[in-house]
Amino acid sequence: MYFPGKAQIRDSPPGPGDEMGGVELSTMAGHSGPSNPAQTNKTTSKSSSNSSSYYSSSSSADEMDEDDDNQVEGEPEPDDPPVRDGGNATTLGFEFELLVAASRFNESVPEPHPGDGRWISENLVNEDKDGPVFKYTCRNKIIDLLLARGVSAHKTEELLWGVQAVDPTQPDFLWWDSLEYENPNQNDEVLTNWMGNWQWKNQKEMHYAPEDDPDPSLVPGLDVDSRYTRWSCTDDISIETSWPTASNYIVPPGSVPIDPYSQKPVGSPPDLYKWFGAEVVSSVLDYDNPQTYPTLKTACGAIRDAMRIHKPMAFIESGVHVHVGQQAGWTLLHLKKFATLWQLVEPSLFKLHRKDRKESHWCEAMVWNSHLARLVYRRDDRYTAYGATVTGPKRTLYETQMRQYIPELGRRRRLQEYFYHLWLYDTINELNSAMYPVGSGCVRWIISGNKLSDEPGAFRKLQTLEFRLMQGTLDADHIWKWTSILERLVVFARDSTADVYRNAVAELLEQELPDALGLNKDDMAWFKSRATDGDHFAYPENGEINWSDPFMIPGHGDTHNPPN
Repeated sequence: MYFPGKAQIRDSPPGPGDEMGGVELSTMAGHSGPSNPAQTNKTTSKSSSNSSSYYSSSSSADEMDEDDDNQVEGEPEPDDPPVRDGGNATTLGFEFELLVAASRFNESVPEPHPGDGRWISENLVNEDKDGPVFKYTCRNKIIDLLLARGVSAHKTEELLWGVQAVDPTQPDFLWWDSLEYENPNQNDEVLTNWMGNWQWKNQKEMHYAPEDDPDPSLVPGLDVDSRYTRWSCTDDISIETSWPTASNYIVPPGSVPIDPYSQKPVGSPPDLYKWFGAEVVSSVLDYDNPQTYPTLKTACGAIRDAMRIHKPMAFIESGVHVHVGQQAGWTLLHLKKFATLWQLVEPSLFKLHRKDRKESHWCEAMVWNSHLARLVYRRDDRYTAYGATVTGPKRTLYETQMRQYIPELGRRRRLQEYFYHLWLYDTINELNSAMYPVGSGCVRWIISGNKLSDEPGAFRKLQTLEFRLMQGTLDADHIWKWTSILERLVVFARDSTADVYRNAVAELLEQELPDALGLNKDDMAWFKSRATDGDHFAYPENGEINWSDPFMIPGHGDTHNPPN
């Protein structure tokens, strides 16, 4: 396969956000099916198995591994143990960061977009946008919309929001209430008098408790925090860490209401509304469940059809975060293979998203900002502790294993060093620490364990990889195409044999996209067709938001109207 503008992978990144080479995924077109592990044993290696100098250690085979007193010398524990019994679904969790127009900014500001027709609350105009009544009303509106469309969702108490009775007529406003409900506490009054205040409130809290009625699409047999058993929503203050001004919008004449007395605009965008920064969180879903994609479309459509959601914008740091997990657990070998792939493809994956994403504080490049990357590529001695320290038979085992999976790297000395550390980590915890970003990385490793990851649970890590590259959107089709790429990378890293994996790495080093990855080429062609900002994905407005049309259009697909 030919890739325009091929270049050698650089030995070290010249600076944050710069490209290291890597395959141009968005140049692909056509269709491909998933990878076929059954064919992997028939594949012969296309690359030399000669070892580089970094694949030869100075350790002696009779050195003891001091970290494992129970280990028999010469019989190191493998890093690919059997996974747990039961199902092995590839699990998904979505987090959608959204900026919702909730009400007019104040009483003196008329309806900014009277022709839109979607919800804004008159009851919230005089509420403090940082107060719990405002937040619960907005949050519960989103949950009610999901429930009305058949999406399994629940309301949960937000302990950090506090309890505040702003309106004396609403002294019992609690986390399941809303100022939008008609007489929201009328039934409370009657039932409180009948049952007693404490008993009725206790009955209500039990009714709304998150443990009840889990999502029927929830992956069976998976122990997760009760919050993730159904769709939920909370606030996200990080969305407002940077904030647009009127100069960041196209403001056509007549798009801002005029004060009838002064004949001047009543304000300027975006501060004609009170905004709610929402984070909508899905339940734990099975990628291969045929209901997962339709549920995603239903949820996106339910919110966009009824609410005014700000379009994606560089000055609003919202994102879509995709959590990918393994029901039966991650092995250390699986994660080493994935981390190797990611180091090679991350720069090209950034191009599948808006150009500003790689500059976001919340989405920094792992190839430059992980602890291991800072040690190897920046020569930052503060991260020396994150280098691999395994010795003895285990080191010999891991070096041999690395030669099976990694082709000859030639003169790429820094990449050799990076992979050498990566493949010599002896536990998942060590690898997780090395992959931890300085700042907020585009991938969060939320995984713990020894050779097999721990089980997720209410008081344990989620045991997922969280991918944060995507800009904030409710385009379900776009989100699913991106999620499918991530699923293919994770599954290929899990299932590929040494020969197939080694060949794939060799192809990536030569700027070729391995067919073995199983990426859908129709999806790749779709991304290529949207790469209108240089070689990066862009929306029709190319990042410029017209204040006469600042919201995602109704529906679950494209968030923007087609260009004229």
